[in-house]
Amino acid sequence: MAEAIRLAHRALELDPRFGFVAALAGRCHMHNVLSGYANDPQFDRKEAIRLFRLALSLDDGDPETLAAAAITSAFIIGDSEGEIEMADRAVALNPIHLTHGTRGAGSIELQACRKKRSRASNVPFA
Repeated sequence: MAEAIRLAHRALELDPRFGFVAALAGRCHMHNVLSGYANDPQFDRKEAIRLFRLALSLDDGDPETLAAAAITSAFIIGDSEGEIEMADRAVALNPIHLTHGTRGAGSIELQACRKKRSRASNVPFA
C-alpha cells in the first residue's frame, strides 16, 4: 500500500488536477487505517479526508471519483447521507460501475451503501 500511496502522490505532483488519483490516494490512506498498517493512523485519516475532498473539488462529475470518495467517506467520516448521495450520483452517471476493470470491491461497496439506504428508509418511525 505504501508504494501505491507514493505513486498516487507522485501522479498528483505531475497533475494536481487529476481528481480520480486524489480519490485513489485517499482510499489507500483509508485502507492503511482500516487494515492496521498505518504508522500514524491520525495522519492517514486526515490525509484520506483531505484527498477525498480534493478529489470532489476537482471532479465531482466522474463516477469513479464519486465512488472512491463515497467509500472513503463511509469508512473514515461516517457521513451516511453524504456517502449515499455520492454513491447514488456515481450509479446514475454509470449504472455499470467498473472498479479495477471488473465488477470489483468498489461496485459491491456501492451496492452496500444503496442497500443500507433502502433498509433505513423502510424503518418505521417511532
